[in-house]
Amino acid sequence: MTDFHAFNEWLWSCDPRFAVKVQDWHAQWRAMLAHHNRRLPEDKTAFTIDGRYRVVVVDEGFALYNLMERSGNEGPMAIYQTP
Repeated sequence: MTDFHAFNEWLWSCDPRFAVKVQDWHAQWRAMLAHHNRRLPEDKTAFTIDGRYRVVVVDEGFALYNLMERSGNEGPMAIYQTP
């Protein structure tokens, strides 16, 4: 699994308010998985923030998608590559 904390530090350098939302949603997502007494399964490698952004674990690291931009550009708006 990619280091989420490094990803979030990178987001802080780009947009601190958005980084806080990502951190909160990630914490809720992990708590939900723990609540159901599960480890992080391979098929649960993404979460959505405010219904507008999606963070997905990819081979390179984390990819950030803007769900509001659906004008033929389906690629990520950013990819954080783990060192």
